[in-house]
Amino acid sequence: MNIAQRGSPDPFASDALVTLGQVLLADSPFVDVRIPVEMADRARSAWERQKDRASETLLGESEPVRTERVRAWAFALVGLAVMETGRQRSEFVEVRLPASAFSRAICAAMDEYAAEDM
Repeated sequence: MNIAQRGSPDPFASDALVTLGQVLLADSPFVDVRIPVEMADRARSAWERQKDRASETLLGESEPVRTERVRAWAFALVGLAVMETGRQRSEFVEVRLPASAFSRAICAAMDEYAAEDM
């Protein structure tokens, strides 16, 4: 089903989701998760590469380039969280992620699933 078949988006629902997100973020600014050791190592490496580029923004960059840059920065922040709070447990690392990094990872996965359906 394409967007024309579904009709217009519901602006109330969109606003409500933003409000819900604000409530959840205020209530739970961190999320405790377990990630595979290999992914934790990759995130730490990403932090080492990105930490000095925090304020880098490119004027006129395309939306796909911006998306990749924001994703790379979010993954680097996961690496920082791993370095600061990570505890290895067998083949996983338990880490306290900022809710913003957690939500970016979930949104990135959902975006990829949606792209596969097109």
